[in-house]
Amino acid sequence: MTNQCGECVRDEVLPAHTVAILRSRDYGLRPVADLAHVEVGAHKPLEPAGWLVRVVDSVLSEGILDPILVTPGPQGLELIDGNHRAWAAAHHGLAAPARVFTPNCGDCTEESFAEAAMSGTSELGWKY
Repeated sequence: MTNQCGECVRDEVLPAHTVAILRSRDYGLRPVADLAHVEVGAHKPLEPAGWLVRVVDSVLSEGILDPILVTPGPQGLELIDGNHRAWAAAHHGLAAPARVFTPNCGDCTEESFAEAAMSGTSELGWKY
């Protein structure tokens, strides 16, 4: 997977302790490990009851199939997309595959990175 130039995106596996301290943009840059189950489950009100349990079960049985999206920020890595996958990994001590965006070339944008990465997710049928 590349963004526009290939030098601004790298894939890596984040160890469990790093996943736990990712700063979630959807939750005011709070560390993922500090988020309560109720908060994370309530963030997608259109999902059917028990959906977060299914995400956790999927992550525990199959691992994270689609990398979470992160970028460096002033307080450490910030989570762009993948809050629920990261939360499941953090609360079960698991590593997580990540796509890390660091704008190096001057042409790539975070928006184009996220759009390209999420287009692949929708092609997978939003598998966690």
